[in-house]
Amino acid sequence: FKTNYYFTKTPSINEIQKGINLYLEFIKKICSKFKLNEKDIRFKIHPMAGEYLLKSIENSDLGKYMLKKEPNDLPLELTFYNFKNLKTCFAIASSSLIFLDDLYQIEQYFIKTREYISEPNYKIINKLIKTNQVNYVNF
Repeated sequence: FKTNYYFTKTPSINEIQKGINLYLEFIKKICSKFKLNEKDIRFKIHPMAGEYLLKSIENSDLGKYMLKKEPNDLPLELTFYNFKNLKTCFAIASSSLIFLDDLYQIEQYFIKTREYISEPNYKIINKLIKTNQVNYVNF
């Protein structure tokens, strides 16, 4: 959601809308490619995301897919402890994927996009993709 200036405190309205549109597109493509039902998809935002961003997403079409309250406040790898039926995880620029297979035997996929993302985790995951340690899906 902060495509231009990763370390700024508040993303612009345009950046938030662009991020929302990307997530909605990912959900549709993931459901189609992996034959999943949209109603079974849930996503979480980084626990340090600002209130402004959270409210913007909750009030958008993307809000219905968002984890609510406590699970969203936990780091990604701890969130899974509370979801016993979880089979697959898709993530953009999250290094937490590295732990999912080892800790919970959850199949994980990194979403690789044409978007330029300068987040540090994205660089780590890109290196892992090249070593085939993390699965990925191209969009």
